[in-house]
Amino acid sequence: MASLTVRTVQALIKAGVPAKFGDGRCLYLKVQPKGEPYWMLRYTIHSRRRDLLASLSVPPLVAKRCLNHKLKGVEGIYERHDYFDEKRETLLRVVAEIRFINERYD
Repeated sequence: MASLTVRTVQALIKAGVPAKFGDGRCLYLKVQPKGEPYWMLRYTIHSRRRDLLASLSVPPLVAKRCLNHKLKGVEGIYERHDYFDEKRETLLRVVAEIRFINERYD
């Protein structure tokens, strides 16, 4: 798929078919089996593919919150903290990393 337009993304999410859809570069829309979509940025440096949040050593619980994953089981019931400060810090680190990659490899 060459690009993901707003209409295309809305249609893919509405269809709820579990799959990964790329924009032709390194941004992917991943739709989970229950129709829960999230965005994933994948890039390759020195022949190694990396996922951005994993490369920044983001704690798994914060990464799930940044990706809007629903917590399951007891954790999903009792974990009510919104992680706003942690998500903000993580997303600022993501922006800095994207700028670094863009400046270094463009």
